[in-house]
Amino acid sequence: PTSLYTNPGVAAGVRDSSVQLNGKSYVTIKDLQLEGGNDIGLDIRGTSAQIVATGNTIRNTGNLGFAGGVLLWNAINSIISHNDIAYTNGIGIFLTGYSSATTSGNTVSYNTVSYTDGISIAISGSTGVTNNIVEYNDVHHGFQSLDDGGALYSHTTGSGNVFRYNYSHDNGNGDSHR
Repeated sequence: PTSLYTNPGVAAGVRDSSVQLNGKSYVTIKDLQLEGGNDIGLDIRGTSAQIVATGNTIRNTGNLGFAGGVLLWNAINSIISHNDIAYTNGIGIFLTGYSSATTSGNTVSYNTVSYTDGISIAISGSTGVTNNIVEYNDVHHGFQSLDDGGALYSHTTGSGNVFRYNYSHDNGNGDSHR
């Protein structure tokens, strides 16, 4: 089942992700409203490539401390742009890879990320996380609960990752880190 009903009109989600792409290529996720993923709103992983996510509204997702809005894990040459991501209990947009995973050549741009309990946009994980661009994003009211990191965050990555031209304002316990 996709949800458990306890009262008429009240649903509790039982899926970890609202949408998950695992090992997919050349997929466009456009103009959707994604709500209530227990872990992640949009989960892109498993050697996925050439994914475009644009114009989506992603809200009320995540668990405290991990990805809540969008996760790119072992994903290459994908575009996350013009999305509205809010009220996540974790990271708004998270580009990561552990062990031998490669998360490279992705662009995160023109998104609005707000009211996150943790980091708004993060690049972190391993030396296989390389050559990603984070630009022209508006991040605000991030870091509502956590205090280790910042609204824009990069830690333990490979080379060539770039944060530029982002607007970070009105954040909670951190504003920018590393």
